[in-house]
Amino acid sequence: MKLYILKPLLFFSFVFFSVYLRGQATAPDEDTGSYTTCNADGANATRTSDDLPNPVNVGTIDDRSCYANYKESDVYGKTWGIYNITHNSNQFGTSLQPRIERALSASLKTGVGSFAKFSGIVRILEVGDTSGTNNDGSYLIQAKGKHTGVGGSPDPAICLYLAKPVYGTGSNSGKQVSFDIYAERILVRGGSGSGREVVFLKNILKDEQTSFELEIGFKEDPNDASKKIHYCNAIIGGTVFNWNIPDPERGTQSKIRYGAYRVKGGRAQIRWANTTYQKAEVENQSLSIDENQVTLSSIKTYPNPAKNNFKIQLNNIENATIGIYDVLGKKVYQKTNVKESIEIINNNRFKAGIYLIKVIDNNQKVYLKKLIIN
Repeated sequence: MKLYILKPLLFFSFVFFSVYLRGQATAPDEDTGSYTTCNADGANATRTSDDLPNPVNVGTIDDRSCYANYKESDVYGKTWGIYNITHNSNQFGTSLQPRIERALSASLKTGVGSFAKFSGIVRILEVGDTSGTNNDGSYLIQAKGKHTGVGGSPDPAICLYLAKPVYGTGSNSGKQVSFDIYAERILVRGGSGSGREVVFLKNILKDEQTSFELEIGFKEDPNDASKKIHYCNAIIGGTVFNWNIPDPERGTQSKIRYGAYRVKGGRAQIRWANTTYQKAEVENQSLSIDENQVTLSSIKTYPNPAKNNFKIQLNNIENATIGIYDVLGKKVYQKTNVKESIEIINNNRFKAGIYLIKVIDNNQKVYLKKLIIN
């Protein structure tokens, strides 16, 4: 009996000790020892001139640091993009913080269904240190987007994900052994400084391979179908952190940058692997009921919202063509020569979301109706 109890205890003790050691050890691709502000092989003529020919990481390089250029390593069975920056290493404008980031093409539409989505695996080896002040830490990734009206920079950040150092004790005293991850979010459009909140999310061990997904985009407000939400959702190591951006009606785009940004003391070393990016752009269209007054009397859909099957009833419309479109404008259903009504069986053809029913009569008159599938 004791033997059966002892085996699981030994196994879990081994797993815990292995994870503990990973948080303390030097990574295979880590810069160690003292560092310099600038190096000859870290200087570059422009912010985009010194990328590798076929980088493993997606996006356009934005290198403002003269400490080191972007390079890559092969460890743990993956190829990693290396982003190393040091304090005062910014060679393009002294008012800006050092960075090596990758810019991803923006989603420039604000219609429901527009989004920019990034995924990757991150390892954090070291972040900026200012002796425990509020300027500790470095940014891993940020969601950005311009807005209408005044306030903020020409290319404002909306939500930045900040890693702050956690130091060990005993033999690991003075060593960064893990990192607290925070979300730094605007409270108002154009907000900076006191116009932002900083929210703790989770802790990550040094050199731990952590999945990171970030999506920023527009969706329908579930409480008011005539309004939309500008959201910024992250999944870090499997934990979901969803957030809605203030003043969504002022947002004009969604974009993402990642790498290593900000080091007001010391050095930052960030690694990214398995990076992917996708975006969708949907024209901003009003799907509110009052967009077509004739809709109410000419088309009825029930149940609406629907879960499975639903029926479309046509009043005083003959020989109609019915098309149903998703939020991306893709036609997912069509039926011609409809007389009075039609019952549509879902059969998993319609996923949960918002659809537009478009009816064209024999005089080419168009009728519109919104459909919601739960």
